[in-house]
Amino acid sequence: MLKYNALTIEELGYCIIRHPLIVSSQTTVRDAINLISSLRSFCQTNHDENYSKNVLEIEARSSCVIVVEEEKVIGILTERDIVRLSVDYPSLNALIVGDVMKSPVITLREKQFDNLFSVINLLHQYHIRHLPILDQDDHLVGLVTHESLRQLSRPIDLLKLRQVREIMITEVICTPPQSSLLEVARIMMINKISCVVITENIQSKAIKDTDEDRQQENYPSQKPLGIITERDLVQFQALNLNLQDYQVHTLMSTLVFNVNLNDSLLTVQQLMEEHLIRRLLVTGSQGEILGIVTQTNILQALNPMEIYNMATMLEKKIKQLELEKYALLYNRNRELKETVKKRTIELHNKVKREKLIGEIAERIRVSLHVEDILNTCVEELQAFSMCDRVLVYQFEPDWSGVIVAESVRDGLPQSIGNKVEDCCFQESLANGTKYNTDEAIAINNIYTAGYPDCYIELVEQYQIKATLIVPIRLQGQLWGLLIGHQCEDFRAWQEEDITLFQEIVVNLAIAIQQSINYHNLENELKERQKAEKLVQESDSRFRQLAENIDQVFYLMDLQQEQVLYINSSYEHTWGKSCQSLYNNPLSYIENVHPEDRYLVTQAYEHQKLGKQTTLEYRIIRPDGELRWILDRTFPVKSSDVNTCRICGIAEDITEGKLNDIELIKSQTQLEITSHRLQEAQRIAKLGHWEHNFRTNLSHWSDEVFEIFEVNKDTFTGNYEQIIEFVYPDDRKSFHQSYQKHINGT
Repeated sequence: MLKYNALTIEELGYCIIRHPLIVSSQTTVRDAINLISSLRSFCQTNHDENYSKNVLEIEARSSCVIVVEEEKVIGILTERDIVRLSVDYPSLNALIVGDVMKSPVITLREKQFDNLFSVINLLHQYHIRHLPILDQDDHLVGLVTHESLRQLSRPIDLLKLRQVREIMITEVICTPPQSSLLEVARIMMINKISCVVITENIQSKAIKDTDEDRQQENYPSQKPLGIITERDLVQFQALNLNLQDYQVHTLMSTLVFNVNLNDSLLTVQQLMEEHLIRRLLVTGSQGEILGIVTQTNILQALNPMEIYNMATMLEKKIKQLELEKYALLYNRNRELKETVKKRTIELHNKVKREKLIGEIAERIRVSLHVEDILNTCVEELQAFSMCDRVLVYQFEPDWSGVIVAESVRDGLPQSIGNKVEDCCFQESLANGTKYNTDEAIAINNIYTAGYPDCYIELVEQYQIKATLIVPIRLQGQLWGLLIGHQCEDFRAWQEEDITLFQEIVVNLAIAIQQSINYHNLENELKERQKAEKLVQESDSRFRQLAENIDQVFYLMDLQQEQVLYINSSYEHTWGKSCQSLYNNPLSYIENVHPEDRYLVTQAYEHQKLGKQTTLEYRIIRPDGELRWILDRTFPVKSSDVNTCRICGIAEDITEGKLNDIELIKSQTQLEITSHRLQEAQRIAKLGHWEHNFRTNLSHWSDEVFEIFEVNKDTFTGNYEQIIEFVYPDDRKSFHQSYQKHINGT
């Protein structure tokens, strides 16, 4: 009978490669190559059961990049495309993926992926090796390739019955070892193939096996030396190798595995899976090349028509096997009934135990207080597990411990609240040599467990004979222990006992962490409420201050162009409502005098740069009144570098400004009058002078110097020099007059 059943949707989903490599249309081809190469550089060191699957997934993901724009698939760039570009362009550094990608792309919706062979036919129909899978919104969810399909295409009998000679490619493209990598790339592009075999000529004897006769003849053939694949060329591009400068024999992969004409496809399939290869050479008895088999050939052999024909051939055998199967099933059914009966009893007990675990877990979780959680846990667990004592032991920072919860059978000593200090025990915990894993420790007999005498003396105080210990970890850190004691007699702990304790520990750890988080949040909430109260008080004081000053006080977010606060003085000064500024943060500029708007706009740009500004400008109120404003702004520092806020104080300086203007006018008039006086003195040959009593210095006009015939360069201006210019007989009266002026009489 043909061993192939229709695959389920879940099984089909396994061949969808999730998280394919994605680039944008503006990505350079060089970056796309590096992305593919970086994925292949991943090396899994542990060869576990998933190793082949993981390597296959990496091979499939690294075979192409999918071009996505606005979450839509718009193109694809494959290894074959990169080989073609390597031939067409001397350098790939300047190429953009969007210019060279294949578009549009053949895709398939995931909900339509319900049949393996329909996908295989789709790949064959369009001669493609990559099929992007989309969801109902045309968003990319994965990729199907020959590699990923091969892991599911396993109709074993069909593969056994088909031979290599039936499906192999006989025209193998070869090249000599002296060829350059660029020539190999050109061969791949022209012939649309994924590999080129490196060969040397040999003289071979071929045996022709026909119905008429058997004969031998000599003819020249090709002996394989190595192989260069599309994948190799992509890797060489990632290494920035100049393909023209390297001969293939220096970089080719040496061929290790091959098959012969009579091998089954099952052998080919197994070799490919075991050694993670995509193609095998078919060789003769003397090592000559007869053909090549690829994973594409394997998939072609698994089309629906082939399977249908095979099913027809085996139809007769199926009837015979059905009779044998009936007898086998009858005997097997009788055995299964006995097994089911036994398993039913086991499952009934398991369901009962899991139900109790769920009830205990639910009771633990409904409480947010650690003490209630622990007490509930030990009471329920002690009753169900039939232990003489169940307790929770919590570690202190110095690795001593306290028994924080206990449930014990009547007649046995209690240990609740006891603190345990043991130097050896604490040292082993500190060094990480004890309880460093989550595994349970089951001791059936404490006297045969190899414990030291000091520990035996400690546990004998509580009449312990057998113990089961499971570590409790919170966020990876050892928090404590859940311990079960048997005191009446020794106990052989069963797997069910260990599983029960471990499952309880999982729920217990969640509940403890939940309680700790709750109390932390509760404390944080209290602190936050306290901080909010202080903020509210501070905000109230700020508003009292801001609303009772004559100046306009404001706070703005320049990045968002938003007014965060403006006091009521704005309405008095600008003659507009505060709400109008909230609605349009730049509306205050509308009232600025046209001649001053450039200055205000320039200051606004400086403020965006975080600079402090001071500016005087005029505004025209809605009632037509002109006012002068002194506006000072200060940047508000914040830890957020993107925040751009300023606070400002705008003061109405109209009255002072008008006084300054009047003062300037008066000074100007005084200067004019002084100039006229000086001109009159010059014409009348009159002079004037001033003397400062404090500094003892005088100032003379030019006319005075001419009257006294004194040289300006030698004049010091002090009183002692001036009195020398007075006639000797008049000096006394001059001095008396000088003293009167000093005394103010």
